[in-house]
Amino acid sequence: MTLLLTGFEPFGTHAENPSQDIVQAIEESWTSDEELIVRVLPVEYRGAGKAILDLIARAEPRAILMLGLADSAALPRLERVALNLDDAGIADNAGVTRRGETIRVGAPLALKTGIDLLALQAHLAGAGHGVEISNHAGAYICNHIYFEALHRLAELGAPTPCLFVHVPPYPTEPSGRAAFLAQHAALVRDLIAVLANPGTL
Repeated sequence: MTLLLTGFEPFGTHAENPSQDIVQAIEESWTSDEELIVRVLPVEYRGAGKAILDLIARAEPRAILMLGLADSAALPRLERVALNLDDAGIADNAGVTRRGETIRVGAPLALKTGIDLLALQAHLAGAGHGVEISNHAGAYICNHIYFEALHRLAELGAPTPCLFVHVPPYPTEPSGRAAFLAQHAALVRDLIAVLANPGTL
């Protein structure tokens, strides 16, 4: 069985994206016998959307965890809902700006993860991880792939656990970067373990 973990490349004014570094750190340290597919996605509506659908089709993962950067976040955010909407004032890395555009015509306005986020938040707190619950993943590329993934899983009738998590930016002090990366990599490992075995909640 396969697990899928994704992050994003840098974008906009961000010269680096911690979600990229976190997933690559997980990939480098992965020791489980279970296959983990790690991908760093382009910050492009078309490219990222196609990539996540292709990965689901090819890998048929039994759990999906996607990470992205939210520069306003103080703590990691567990995203409850993905909107069927692209609406951001900044262009993607391909130069495309989308304002008020539907992702999938005829699809629901919003789709919700099947994971009990309150139970997950409590579980993570018990493991020493502070996280917040956010009611939707915005309307930029992070939300775009979350909606595409949830929509495709719904089409397939697959009960695959699927979650998007926004991580904060790196601390401004360089001395805090290593601790930040270690802390968030530990969080992601625990999230993968729960998504792979949701009965533990």
